[in-house]
Amino acid sequence: KWPENGSLNYNYILQLDLFCKWEEKWDEIPYVQSFMLLYQNKPVQRRGKV
Repeated sequence: KWPENGSLNYNYILQLDLFCKWEEKWDEIPYVQSFMLLYQNKPVQRRGKV
């Protein structure tokens, strides 16, 4: 099921970040960090309608 608030819900991103670190999925962490940056950058969200 897709999250109600979309993919940029901070709690989901944070949980994914912690999971990747816990499971030592180092190759995935840059992708998670890019979502963190998108979440924090509201003008980019508005332009991209994320």
